[in-house]
Amino acid sequence: MLRYRIMESKNLKEDNMIKNSHCESEKITCHTERRIDLRVPCHPELVSGSQTLTPHPTLSHKGRGKVKVAFTLAEVLITLGIIGIVAAMTLPAVVQHYNNHVTEVRLKKFYSAMNQAIRQSIAENGEVEGWDYFNHDQWDEDGNLINKSDKNDVSFKKYLAPYLKITQQKEVMSDGKKVILYYLSDGSAFNYAYHENRDLIFYPKNPEKCIKQGYTQGSTCCFSFEFYPLSDNQDWKYLYRKGMEPVLFKWNGDVNKLYSGTTYSCNSSNPAYCTAIIQHNGWKVPKDFPRKIRY
Repeated sequence: MLRYRIMESKNLKEDNMIKNSHCESEKITCHTERRIDLRVPCHPELVSGSQTLTPHPTLSHKGRGKVKVAFTLAEVLITLGIIGIVAAMTLPAVVQHYNNHVTEVRLKKFYSAMNQAIRQSIAENGEVEGWDYFNHDQWDEDGNLINKSDKNDVSFKKYLAPYLKITQQKEVMSDGKKVILYYLSDGSAFNYAYHENRDLIFYPKNPEKCIKQGYTQGSTCCFSFEFYPLSDNQDWKYLYRKGMEPVLFKWNGDVNKLYSGTTYSCNSSNPAYCTAIIQHNGWKVPKDFPRKIRY
């Protein structure tokens, strides 16, 4: 009996070799997704003539060993939604930071350039007290302030323009009154008050857009300066014998009043003291700045 089993095992091994040789000669692909029914199975371990052979799940006919990974539509939509929420939360802060930065840089630059021009003009034209520069308020017979824009332009071109890089000047209407915008190389601009030239309005960005929208509740796009070194009156004490400075007309020295509580406080309808707040903070917009800067 033992001899018979040994011989049977030997015969089975020889049969398997013949069967494998048969597979190769007939070029039969043994690993296939189709159900095959052969009397002679390709693999010796298959003892039935009818088997289902399935390839390894990571293999494919075109590229064996490659696994294709993809996101579902739901996953993509969720990701886009999260990105949108984050953008909506952060974008306003980014825009505000940019507006503040533009304001800080251009305010400081304008302040420096104007005072440098005043000093150069003094060196060539003598002390300011001898200039025929200033145009004061005048009223017509109906009690309306006379527009001094043209006279302001003459004074500017004689005493200050030669020392500044003015790229363009343009007549525009501000609150129904003609004023002249003087553009600087960085895109900022300024104009004098229409009825005198003590007061200047500076626009760090988009001057004409700012003029059209004016002061809106809680926001600002322009900043007030004054150049009036002639009067030693108490109301003008922060300008006396100085160059161009942020508006501090009638300021009593209380920093809190720059923010609120007076006619010209930054929180008021005529926020002329806003410029002084930024100057007092080293030409940086403080975190507690009362108004939103936008252009």
